[in-house]
Amino acid sequence: PRGTVHSSRMDSLYQNVIVLTVIAGLPLLSWAVSSPRRNASGFLFLLGMGFFAAAAAVYLFRPDLPVLWSAAIVRALVYISVLLINEFVRRASKKQRPFDIALWAVALIVAPLTVVLQYHFNEIGVIVHHSFMVVLQVTVLGNLVSVYMRGPSRGLISMSAGIAVVLMANLSQAVSAGLLGVVMRPGLDDIVSSSIYLSNIVCVMLFSIGYWSYMVDVSKRAEIDARVAQNTAEQQRKVAESVADEMARLVQER
Repeated sequence: PRGTVHSSRMDSLYQNVIVLTVIAGLPLLSWAVSSPRRNASGFLFLLGMGFFAAAAAVYLFRPDLPVLWSAAIVRALVYISVLLINEFVRRASKKQRPFDIALWAVALIVAPLTVVLQYHFNEIGVIVHHSFMVVLQVTVLGNLVSVYMRGPSRGLISMSAGIAVVLMANLSQAVSAGLLGVVMRPGLDDIVSSSIYLSNIVCVMLFSIGYWSYMVDVSKRAEIDARVAQNTAEQQRKVAESVADEMARLVQER
């Protein structure tokens, strides 16, 4: 019946709007709330999550484009998103490595390659795409561990959990396409598809909360370091004054 179809479309539209609001709104809220504490690299976090929200918008609302063009746009936006997040975490770890530059170059090749492979071979394109996503997410996870080793933070644990969730989702999609020959499209059609669909939302929630918590911890450590440095400088000043007074006394006695 037409009424049922129209109702189903409206429900789907409302659901997509809510999902996109969460994906785009939570990182923006987290970034805005942490404004007194965030550092210069915080803009990379916001930019990366913004690209992910753009990819989600294209995926959810499906513009009037050929399927392969839509897939290419979504994948390019997702790759840029993860690479920007990786750059944000890499700067937090204060590591300078040329490997990350190579990762950007590889992504430029992989993005169109996966679309071409999926057009001609379907499952192979899906395997390459999700395998590369796993590589990117493992890289981000490794950098998060490096940051945690420099200074433990509950926010870093939350961000790592978010990355781990989507990492497992991408790994399951690659395995499903490789071993079973089944290409799973994230959605609410069944339990497996919905778990992949929801994993991205959970990742955004955990990463946004983790970012805010990490910025709070960084700010607290900076305040403690500043206080320790101030106390040290004060003690050194008092010692210098005491030495100067003692020298003046000795000179006067002589």
